Amino acid sequence: MYALTLILAFVSEGVQPPISVVIRSPRAEYLVGEPVPVEMSWRNETRSPISFAIEPFGGHASLSRLLIALDGKAPHAVDIEEGCPEGRFLDVMPGAALNYTESLLWSRSNRGLFFDRPGCYTIRIVSPLQLQGKPKAGDIESNVVRILVRDPEGEDAEVGRLVRAHPLALDYVQHPRDQMPGYDKAMVRLVVDVLAEHPRSRYSAIYEPAVRYFFEREQPVIPPGDRKTFRELLKVPTSPVFPDDARLEATVVVETQEDLARFLQSLGRQSGVPLRASLSLGKEGWFRARNTVVLRSEMESLAETRGAEWRKSKDGYLLERRTP
Repeated sequence: MYALTLILAFVSEGVQPPISVVIRSPRAEYLVGEPVPVEMSWRNETRSPISFAIEPFGGHASLSRLLIALDGKAPHAVDIEEGCPEGRFLDVMPGAALNYTESLLWSRSNRGLFFDRPGCYTIRIVSPLQLQGKPKAGDIESNVVRILVRDPEGEDAEVGRLVRAHPLALDYVQHPRDQMPGYDKAMVRLVVDVLAEHPRSRYSAIYEPAVRYFFEREQPVIPPGDRKTFRELLKVPTSPVFPDDARLEATVVVETQEDLARFLQSLGRQSGVPLRASLSLGKEGWFRARNTVVLRSEMESLAETRGAEWRKSKDGYLLERRTP
């Protein structure tokens, strides 16, 4: 463990605060362009329950600041940007802790890498203490974590140059769950090409989860030809539902209908593919939150959840209860 577990003190008052924060990073060494996880533990040091907020209400940005310094130089502050439950009062029992991990790669506020050059870095956190029903009580400061960041070599160096040349790709790897404005083909293709052409690179293991999450969430906006590339790259099983029927790659809007029969009629009208259900299945209720999906994926889901299977029927398909 590369954190120094310390008894913390108020920066401003020199006494032990009711809440401490200890940080660590799971490794001592990283590559430039590799995310650096920082694990944070906010602990109640008192004998009573405490309700506290990591950020005072009303703030538009996190007031918990990451202080990063390279090779002993003066530290610079970087806002913690996402994930941490800032702004909400949280009840923490005596001795219990709120644990949270921030993966540091690309800083939106600074428009650059958190660790953009090789060297020895120190990381610490300074955070305002906000207890419910009390005025701001000063700052608390974490221990110091030290890491070594080095330049990539060989195949890793080639991949590193490709990725750093496209900052949006780094932003996406840092924030894969953010809603993106449509399908940014150039950005995603860059990361896909990295995985396809350099599967043994250390960076490939880093970027693969982000690409997988993107594909699972954004299938409806990915062109059919690219979906095949994604499936092959991520080793997603080929769809067993009539893989030769390109019409099933259509995107459709799903939402609650009175019964399954009407739901399938709605999908058929949108896609041009007639869909029906057997009499017993068609009368079953169907409730779905409104969403846009790929027709083939929705058909697979229907068959699995209903214990049924699809059969060809004239120009379309019929959903029937699976025979035991």
